[in-house]
Amino acid sequence: MLLHKKAFWRRTVVFALVVASALAAALLILREASVLDAAHRQQHELGRGASLRIHLMEAQTECTIALALRGKLDEDRFRARIAELVGEIQEVRDHLAPVWAEVGLGEEASFISDEIAEISATRKGLMSGPLQRENLAALYEDASRAEKLLLNITGQPEAIIKDRLATGILLGRIVLAVLALDFVFGLIGILLLVSDGLNEVFGFIDLDAELSKIAGSAEFQQRMRKLCPHAASEPATWHLGLHKKLNSHRTHDTFEAKAVRGDREILLWGKAYRWAGKIKQLQRIFTPAYAKATWQALLLMSNADMGSPFPVVWTKIKRGHLVIGSVLLAEHVGPLESVKHVLRTDFVLLDYKGRLAFVRGLIEFCNRAHELGLHRFTPRYLHTSGLTPQDDAPPQFYLFDIDKVHISKSASGWWYRYSVRHDQKRLLHFLRYHLTPSELQVCKEMLQSS
Repeated sequence: MLLHKKAFWRRTVVFALVVASALAAALLILREASVLDAAHRQQHELGRGASLRIHLMEAQTECTIALALRGKLDEDRFRARIAELVGEIQEVRDHLAPVWAEVGLGEEASFISDEIAEISATRKGLMSGPLQRENLAALYEDASRAEKLLLNITGQPEAIIKDRLATGILLGRIVLAVLALDFVFGLIGILLLVSDGLNEVFGFIDLDAELSKIAGSAEFQQRMRKLCPHAASEPATWHLGLHKKLNSHRTHDTFEAKAVRGDREILLWGKAYRWAGKIKQLQRIFTPAYAKATWQALLLMSNADMGSPFPVVWTKIKRGHLVIGSVLLAEHVGPLESVKHVLRTDFVLLDYKGRLAFVRGLIEFCNRAHELGLHRFTPRYLHTSGLTPQDDAPPQFYLFDIDKVHISKSASGWWYRYSVRHDQKRLLHFLRYHLTPSELQVCKEMLQSS
């Protein structure tokens, strides 16, 4: 099977989300195009609303002149002009009525249409026989009412269409954001799939052969002499071999190695990472892992005399020019217990003084790690050599799962400060279930002062 079961489902879910969001983006694009097209069309049609008002005002003017010049009026010219204006009014009304209905002004559009229908009916009465004052006055009143109704809705359609255009632009920005996320996560997913495939191809590592190569390196020999100085009568060369495999994971194996020099044997803790190439390192954006990060963190803690395991060697495993993995060896510090387990067992037997000493030591250890630029670690990464109810001093703490810890170049910057505060909140949340209220208050004061 190419992928580990959990990794397979994780990748499947990621790709399903990418495909679903891409489909959603496509639907949003169609919706955006529809909204913008309708809005632009409606804007163009509403531009004729001004001409409708002009025609209505001209009709009123013609009626006013006809009323003033009765007996001297050229009735044929008047009838022709009124017929022309009413025809133009009806034509514009026919174009605007659907637009008004689309923007939610259907009722107002119906009232205006009714008035224009009255204008048309009155005009028919003026087409034959002498011009009656009553008919001219009725035509004037119909045109005046239609103009007032038109004035009441002036600006409303434009405002509605403007809102729709803004909505369309917002949809466009959402589409761009979704497509950008799709591209990023899709690219990362593809690279990780390729990396998983290469991890499967280059997954087999002969630890015995690799440890033999490490034993022949000058770095290993010198650092072992630092870890365990030898007497003049002892052999100078260390030999290295696999002692026991501990756990096997999709991306790495943990094991114990045995370094031998004469009659002296020393256990070393080791971790072999598979496929630590450039593609796989992209995953460090989310889970900062692999041997180099662990090696750097161990060096920082060892040089700061934090009692961490002494880092012995870190080396790359190559097939030709291709890096397919790496091996890390560090001092074996013996059996350890997780802080979580200690808090549930031996910690409950300590008196108030011993409990505060344990918490103070834990906080001081975390503070020292933060000062070295290590952050984004959880309390479950912390281990201890154990304690007894008679101990007054806190035990030695160790930071394990270091390959998940972030390392900053300097203990400054907004991301570092945010991460440290986040670590302190997680530590406080972790301890709150094991401390009394008074002890928890002292713990908060310790964290605030740090």
